[in-house]
Amino acid sequence: MSNSFELQPVKIKAGQRIHASQSCLYSNQIEPISAELLGNQRCAFVMAGPNHPGIYSREHLLAVRFLPRSWAKHFSGTQIQESQLNSLLQEELQVLRNRKTALVNRPGDAIRWVHGDADGIPGIVIDDYGEIVVVQSGSQAGDFLLPLIIKTLLNLTEKPLFERSSGQIRALEKLPERTRWIRPPSSTQSVEEVVTSLSGLSMIFRPQRCQKTGLFLDQRENLAMLRNILSVSNARSMLDLCSYAGAWSCAAAQTGILEFTAVDQDKDALELCATNIKRNTTSEKSDAKINLLHGDLFEILSKLNREKQTFDVVVADPPAFTKSAKHVPEARRAYQRLSKLASRLVNNEGIYVACSCSRHIDEEDFYEIVSSALDPDDWIYLGRGRQSPDHTVLATDKHSLYLKALYFMRRGSLAQFSSSNISRGENP
Repeated sequence: MSNSFELQPVKIKAGQRIHASQSCLYSNQIEPISAELLGNQRCAFVMAGPNHPGIYSREHLLAVRFLPRSWAKHFSGTQIQESQLNSLLQEELQVLRNRKTALVNRPGDAIRWVHGDADGIPGIVIDDYGEIVVVQSGSQAGDFLLPLIIKTLLNLTEKPLFERSSGQIRALEKLPERTRWIRPPSSTQSVEEVVTSLSGLSMIFRPQRCQKTGLFLDQRENLAMLRNILSVSNARSMLDLCSYAGAWSCAAAQTGILEFTAVDQDKDALELCATNIKRNTTSEKSDAKINLLHGDLFEILSKLNREKQTFDVVVADPPAFTKSAKHVPEARRAYQRLSKLASRLVNNEGIYVACSCSRHIDEEDFYEIVSSALDPDDWIYLGRGRQSPDHTVLATDKHSLYLKALYFMRRGSLAQFSSSNISRGENP
């Protein structure tokens, strides 16, 4: 006889209603479910109205996180069988894998298999790196669902399976970190390093000493855009800020750039960055010159400015400066300071790329922040990038479009040509 889960009804508070566009319900929209009905896991499968199956977390502001609506017909009565949930998850994950593979359309590239709530799998991220699959839970709802996810993954793939449930979001929810092999590699496979492809780059990461699940797959299209821009430039040097494993530098290395300066607070990441740059260098005539700077981002930028160092390409891709709306003013100031310091290091005819993964700052706001920080030289706006299509964006939730990348070129200073000089016909 299969196990079952209690299915709890959700009572919407008076004056509240569920909008078709919602991906969750907040705690102030519903009546709380008593702790006695939840058990040790502090969560439960629920039905919120006739078409909204979900997972309830009593201690979270996002009280109900919705599962796929197609599951609603199976969420009837007071219980749901584990075997039924396993079948639903297996079908959903197969559909997601097929869709993501088609959207990325890069055979062999690592893909974001499951992108959490945006894919209807609350709190769960699954990345397929080719050699291994990495799963991550970022919330109580994710931890509640995780045993079923693992069982489904073990049926769907024969690849090694690694869990890396860590990071700031889990810390905020007071959840312990978990880093473990669920299905370890065979004796012939490395447990220390994984080799994968991202946007045509050959990348190494270390599952037990990495950020996120291993690599930032959401930058896939943006890396390709930088490569396209540099393929028609004469750039020879690059400054990679918050480099981590060096994906931006690797994209530049494929266009022939051989001089790199990488900045990061993680010494291990800097070593990995250097390794990856060498893997992607195309020149056979000379080796890449790589300068690794370990320390605080703003202190290093200030030092580079004092030394009047300049580069043909500068990429600033920091971690999110804010995780909540209340800290947006501080984040705006940090992004503006970063762009002011970083852009001043760009040579004439050089490229500046500014990135943000802060979901509480939208695209237009980020453009205003960055562009206003540029010195009044002759800057050209080349275009913008967004997250890779396997990182699902909900049409009704602007916060799910979290990644921004802006591309600028310094064409050469025109600030010396004042209007008064031009009107008098004077030479600059």
